Amino acid sequence: MVKEILDMKIDFAIGPFTMTAIRQTVIDFSEAFMEDGNTILIKK
Repeated sequence: MVKEILDMKIDFAIGPFTMTAIRQTVIDFSEAFMEDGNTILIKK
């Protein structure tokens, strides 16, 4: 789903994404408000 965000095919994604240094350079991760394994991604 990260590729689809970068290719502007989708606006955001929700799922259990691992936050890595490389991914943080191209997408914004939501701040955790509870632990359930899901994250919201949007293109920077």
